[in-house]
Amino acid sequence: MKQLIYIFLFAVTQVNAQMPKHQPRPVSSSASSITYATYNPLDMGTHLTLSNGNLTVTGDGDAAGHLVRSTIGKSSGKWYWENVINTSGIHHTLGIATAAASLNAQGIDNDAFAWTIGVDGWVHNNGGASNYTSAFGTAVVGCALDMDGLTFKIYVSNVLVYSTSIVAGTYYGCVISYFSADNSTTNFGATTLTYSPPAGYNAGLY
Repeated sequence: MKQLIYIFLFAVTQVNAQMPKHQPRPVSSSASSITYATYNPLDMGTHLTLSNGNLTVTGDGDAAGHLVRSTIGKSSGKWYWENVINTSGIHHTLGIATAAASLNAQGIDNDAFAWTIGVDGWVHNNGGASNYTSAFGTAVVGCALDMDGLTFKIYVSNVLVYSTSIVAGTYYGCVISYFSADNSTTNFGATTLTYSPPAGYNAGLY
């Protein structure tokens, strides 16, 4: 009887030795490690409010322009994000700004350190405004910031309407609001963008 037990144990040991060894599967996580930009309540004009996870900016209609910058600025790389102005928004504009752009008492056409567009199709910068496209209502406005090629481009419903050269520095997503109590919402990439970014651009600002 003992001999049979020994033979059985020997056979089991041999079978186990010949069985293929599988490495343990790594545990995957669906949680994203990317932190996307929002608007910064500590870098915001006095006549603006934030909501919707600091992605919706609302002005109170003050006559002077008031600006808010994103929590993340970029000095290198290519970045694309999207905005929708939810109201008439002629004097509620969005785009990019440097840290030098003033938070309060912006002129109607902004200072030299901000480039923004309103739903009337006018782009504002450095005390001047130019009409680059027809009024577009609540269309999706894409911002494409290329800090390697030093250009900033604006797309309306995925159509390029504005392109300008910029100088080296650090640029933030921004909103400027004045005259009317309008609001806009920005998607910095935490949720799926409406349009694919231009070739070579990162989807979002992070």
